[in-house]
Amino acid sequence: MKPIYFIWGEDVYLLDKAIENKIEDIEKLYEDESEIIYLEADELGPLELAHSLEYSSLFSLHRIVIIKKPWWLNKASRKNKKIDEIYQVLKSYLNKEYQQQALIITALEYNKTNSIAKLINENAQIINCQKPTKDFLVNWMENDLNTRGKTITPKAAAIIANSKNDMYYIKNLIDKICLINYNKEINYQDIEYELESREEINIFRLTDAIFDRDLNQSITAFNKLILQGSHPVFILYMITRQFVDFSKVKYYKELGFSKEKVEQESGMKSFVIRKMMAKTQTFSWEEIRIVFEELLKTDILLKTTSSDEKLVMETLLVGLCK
Repeated sequence: MKPIYFIWGEDVYLLDKAIENKIEDIEKLYEDESEIIYLEADELGPLELAHSLEYSSLFSLHRIVIIKKPWWLNKASRKNKKIDEIYQVLKSYLNKEYQQQALIITALEYNKTNSIAKLINENAQIINCQKPTKDFLVNWMENDLNTRGKTITPKAAAIIANSKNDMYYIKNLIDKICLINYNKEINYQDIEYELESREEINIFRLTDAIFDRDLNQSITAFNKLILQGSHPVFILYMITRQFVDFSKVKYYKELGFSKEKVEQESGMKSFVIRKMMAKTQTFSWEEIRIVFEELLKTDILLKTTSSDEKLVMETLLVGLCK
């Protein structure tokens, strides 16, 4: 078969690992290192794509071209002139014989209605990185920790596996715990502290700034989360969750409920309720409706396009704080 590979799946960590494995396989086949070329998917138009795929053995014996999450594989990519031109570029490339050049294309999902995705699917070797199950995550964590001379209790592993975080988040979390924890076994208390620290304390700094409509502090808190390894999709999820809780607190407060009654009805933590009750006037119900619309738009952008994730989130923060 032609050395063309279509790797798709929801988890970016698994996609990147699949790319690494495929590069390793190809280099074993060539018995030498390959020239690796990553193409910027956001700026990849028909002419740039055609030029980048043009291979000449004068410059290298073999090379691997990698296109990660190109915009023209998105579900939202409707048929237009540029899409047609990219389709023709790829069709022309697929009709040629480039045994000394491998092409790897990745996507978060396979959109069967996308004409380019269909073309690639018909001509490429498909690698489906299936969404990791809880059992898979537990085994993966146990194996990873085993290489570090550590173990994890079943309860701690289950908490992480059930947290619905992506594998990059989990890996960063494990890396951090291993750095600060000298015990051979990671237990529930270690995980609970780190998850609360990361998912609540740090995110509260961001949402507190948002509820205060303080853009500078919001951007600062967001950048700190990014530096700590938090993924933009995860940060968006946490912001959304905080606005859901904020809406509940606002609703109960307007009903005249006390803090204790709100805690009883919502199951939320006391200090969270106390903070939110002091800020319920900063957003009207109409503004909250608009906030959820913007959160949904941002979620779609992050999950269905190859837009700059950091820029998308910063744009959201500007809108929330205005």
